[in-house]
Amino acid sequence: MIKRQFKINDNNVVAKIFPLDVDTAPHHLRAEISYTDTAAKATSTLEVVYNITLSTGNPPPPPPPPPPDGDQNALTFSKNLNMSGSIIVLGGDAAIFNVDGDVNLGNASITGIKTINANGNIIIGSGIKVDNLYANGDITLTGSASVLTAASLKDITINSGASQGILNANGNITIKNGSVTTADALGFIKASSGGAHGAFTAGKTIEISNGSLSSANAVGNIDINGWLQLTTARSEGTITCPSPYWSNFSSIQAEIATKNCMGENVSAPIPVSIETMEPLTPLTLARPTVDAYQLQDAANYVFSYSSGIQVKVKNINAISDGIYRVGKIKKDYNNKWGYLCSVLDSNDFCKTECATITSGACTGAGIEKLHKICQGTWDGEECIKYVSNGKKWILTGQSGQTVFAPGILWFAGDLSLPLGFYRNSIIASGSITSSGSTKVSAVNYNGYQETCQNTTFPNIHPTNLCGTTRLHSNSISNIALLAGGYVGTTFEGGTIDLGGSTEIFGSVIAGDAPITGGNTIIHGYITAAGQGSGTVSPLSGSTTIDLRDLPSGYNPGEIPDMGTTPGEGGPSPSPDPDPSFGEKSVKILWSRYL
Repeated sequence: MIKRQFKINDNNVVAKIFPLDVDTAPHHLRAEISYTDTAAKATSTLEVVYNITLSTGNPPPPPPPPPPDGDQNALTFSKNLNMSGSIIVLGGDAAIFNVDGDVNLGNASITGIKTINANGNIIIGSGIKVDNLYANGDITLTGSASVLTAASLKDITINSGASQGILNANGNITIKNGSVTTADALGFIKASSGGAHGAFTAGKTIEISNGSLSSANAVGNIDINGWLQLTTARSEGTITCPSPYWSNFSSIQAEIATKNCMGENVSAPIPVSIETMEPLTPLTLARPTVDAYQLQDAANYVFSYSSGIQVKVKNINAISDGIYRVGKIKKDYNNKWGYLCSVLDSNDFCKTECATITSGACTGAGIEKLHKICQGTWDGEECIKYVSNGKKWILTGQSGQTVFAPGILWFAGDLSLPLGFYRNSIIASGSITSSGSTKVSAVNYNGYQETCQNTTFPNIHPTNLCGTTRLHSNSISNIALLAGGYVGTTFEGGTIDLGGSTEIFGSVIAGDAPITGGNTIIHGYITAAGQGSGTVSPLSGSTTIDLRDLPSGYNPGEIPDMGTTPGEGGPSPSPDPDPSFGEKSVKILWSRYL
């Protein structure tokens, strides 16, 4: 341990440094920093762990791999979730859905979900199979839906013809159809189905009128209303049999009395003690905050409208930081759109660079320094348009062709993506829609080759994202699409509506809600922060969430901090510099107050 003492404004500061490992790189140091405010007579201590990479000239370690084929929080919804159509989750049957609201899967074909955690009620129908359900509200199963385990802080109702596993409820359990292996309730259990059931344990009463039951255990009374098959029944109250002539049981024990129960295996009154389940504790789900404005400063291209389209460029190797216009030049007697220039003429040509035209080509000063940042459906077509009366951006390119120079794109307002392949992390302060044949691939999903050595835009790349041999670690680069932001304390936009034939490679983060329709494939996680005015987040059509073979540089569970209240938060800390730059990197891994 190394200890240092010094003063700040006559207040004592004590720093204790503990090396955690010194033989391997990167090195880790733990520090305890105590600050004593003399006037307030109070001391605060902060524990911090630092990650230190020394200058060795070697490349940095590879980015962390995605989560293994274990539990994966594939969907996080901070509002009600309604799913219909065909929903498929691929990737090691390990997908977890976290919903801070109600879940309705009443009429859908859904496969691949491992766990659903809900702050509200859960309704599952059709032939949907889910391993685990946990709800702060009620759980209802209909159709032929089935579960391995279901836990409810309120009531569970089974109206499904399928076989269920283990049911636990702080309230009551009602079984109207199918069979149940184990049912434990702090309230009553009532079974009227003809299924073959296992063990029932109730904190109040049990009533069964059909089928068969291995064991019934109740703190309250047990009422057997049909000539069913029963192995054992134990009650701290009274057990009532359907008839003195009913004998389809092995043992009946009641602490108070029995009614209509006859035979040598009937014992009452005798001491009976029933051990009930421990009460379930409420589920608490973290609500993410989404605010596009907190990520604006980290973008490579920031698009806004002021008497025309303007773009603020930052951290692009061949382009000076600054504000530009997107215009066209003339080459080979054809107009070619998508170039950055300082000033446009009245026909949207780069004014200085196209001041003179020779042999069908712009030959003005600086023409050789212009850079093309986007490609439309053809050279003469605008790749980016702005509808001023709707405050909406429209990007378009050729199907399967890279539309924009790689990097992080940021748009003030709504955004429409009708066609093209976007190898970008795209952020909009409003809402985002897609249609037609659209693909979006996040920077980290692209990887180094497509981001830093892209063949469509070979001469420009984002310097804040590209090292010499690999991408810098950056949580924003995990985002394929993010929508919505706060203007003051008012949240605007936040809907991501994926239609047509849309394929997304990366995380989809909606400040309000995602909507899917048509044929949608998402290779990554989906987040709905529920900050807008909508009440339901519908996934429909044919939607596939494919978590198989995610690239090593893409971490779907890592998104940037955007604050806990409007106006707070911001992008992740600046990425570690590549050690081959000949510098030293120090990064805070985590910190806490002691």
